[in-house]
Amino acid sequence: MSEPLCYLMTVFGRYDRSFIHGIMSRFYHDDELYAAKVELAKIVAQLPSAPDGWSKLVSTNGTPTLRRGADGAHRRSQEAEDVLEMTAIADVSKIDLPKFVAADLDRLPGFTGRLVDPVLAVPTGADEVIQRLQVMEQKLSQLCATSSMIRVCDPGVAVPGVAVPSVTVPLHGDQQAFPPLPNCSTDEGVHISDHQPAVVSKSWADQATEMAQVKPNLTFNNTRRKVVVCGKATGGNVKGVPRQLTCFVGRLDSSVSAEELTDFLKDKGIADAKCVKLVAKDGRIFSTSAFRVSCSATYKPIFYDEASWPIGAELRDWVFYNRNGQ
Repeated sequence: MSEPLCYLMTVFGRYDRSFIHGIMSRFYHDDELYAAKVELAKIVAQLPSAPDGWSKLVSTNGTPTLRRGADGAHRRSQEAEDVLEMTAIADVSKIDLPKFVAADLDRLPGFTGRLVDPVLAVPTGADEVIQRLQVMEQKLSQLCATSSMIRVCDPGVAVPGVAVPSVTVPLHGDQQAFPPLPNCSTDEGVHISDHQPAVVSKSWADQATEMAQVKPNLTFNNTRRKVVVCGKATGGNVKGVPRQLTCFVGRLDSSVSAEELTDFLKDKGIADAKCVKLVAKDGRIFSTSAFRVSCSATYKPIFYDEASWPIGAELRDWVFYNRNGQ
């Protein structure tokens, strides 16, 4: 008979070990946990040989190690860890442990004197969850019953069971009585006027379905104009001004200068390359260098050729913005 082992044998293997350790170390006293260790030691002492790992939990004469310390919480935590470790060793070694019972239900976590089977006492919140579900079910039933009484009235159709009481208000001076409502009866029910159609609210599902059927246009206008045609005709009095290719070149060594990069591109065949080394405006220093490189559009095949740039260099188009940020 042991309340800690009754609880442990029921929840062992069903819940996380740290969860069980937290409950036992906070609920049971250190003497109760040590008594549980003694019960387990008596069972193992009857075996021909102790299982592996058992010797570190007991002394040479087979009695469990008594944890000592000034901090009671730490002492209970160690005792609970020993009980869990001894139970785990017995489980791995296939030791047939007996069924433990509880003499006092108050010493089972979650059970304070309720009439339950002490062997199958499991400290779970299932009862509380079931009660909450029952309360929710009752509220939903009441809501469904209330919503079933709400009807949508068509024009000119009376709602049975709804009567409008007549109220007499004394008039003073030049006050006038309100005119009677059209198509309205106070004896058998309320009639809705033909001039006041009923408003039917749509559910979220119906509104989402209508939006899916409408398929709204979610495209956005791009203010930047794309080049459709680039002229190639030569001769004549009308001449065009081709755009220069401008790119951002990064991931170059910090020691590379603009003159060295220009000479490098001239050797590759780009005669009019212009290179400007970029410097951070906030004064930061980077381990690599970056350049703004531009050249004539006639060198486009060479300019965008991977073989024209050093290994590891990165090239991407330079993006121009107006003063308004576009």
